[in-house]
Amino acid sequence: MLRRVQTGDRQWTVTSTINWRQPATQQQFEHDVASGYVPGVVMLVVLVVMGLTVLLWTPPDVIVPSWVLLLFLVVLMMLPLQWAWERPWTVKAETDETAAIGGERWVGTVHGWMAARQEVSRATRYLKSQGVPDQENGRLRMIT
Repeated sequence: MLRRVQTGDRQWTVTSTINWRQPATQQQFEHDVASGYVPGVVMLVVLVVMGLTVLLWTPPDVIVPSWVLLLFLVVLMMLPLQWAWERPWTVKAETDETAAIGGERWVGTVHGWMAARQEVSRATRYLKSQGVPDQENGRLRMIT
């Protein structure tokens, strides 16, 4: 998601990008063991193997209603979809480095697609009204 905000003589660019790896922070450094997109690929392979196993072991004279198959697929897809939906997102608010006042860069991390959208909206709203991102209630922090 990309939004541009004009505040006085400054042009702000507010973006959000998904992180396939958990960003290492000082508080969570020892617990950061995510290996990138590998868990997602492993989940997809396990899902395909489980689906093929069920299809290949079904006797030919058994008739399974289509709604049962659909329900089974929805249940199997819940965990990978939840994993992908709740990935960490990096939200950035930046100004142009060539501005007369000097460039600024604000960065924060949120978990989940909806939280990222809300943080971009909050940062955009606060930039329009105050000229800088929200330091008290927002997730963005100034990077020096």
